[in-house]
Amino acid sequence: MNKKLKSILNSLEASPEIKEKKCVTKVRQLRSAYANFEHDDGRKIDTLKNRITRLCISLYAQVSDPYLKKGLSTIQSECDKSYNDMNDDPGDYDYSLSMNKDDF
Repeated sequence: MNKKLKSILNSLEASPEIKEKKCVTKVRQLRSAYANFEHDDGRKIDTLKNRITRLCISLYAQVSDPYLKKGLSTIQSECDKSYNDMNDDPGDYDYSLSMNKDDF
């Protein structure tokens, strides 16, 4: 996890608004899910992405600070970007499907 995301999660966890609404556990779950997402070998990647999305949406509804909302959006977009990069791996493409009978 890069410094920017750690900083966002630390700010969320330290936020009085989050503490007041007793959402610190959700922030910690988000931190854990994102760390697992980064280090997963592909078996649970869809489940982790969905969990991150649900936690971000839930926390987004709990905060009013624009910085924290932007931070949650950043976490979600980083997750989506990483997920798309994993699924767009050109090594998974089957070139035999794109060949015509004339190619042989």
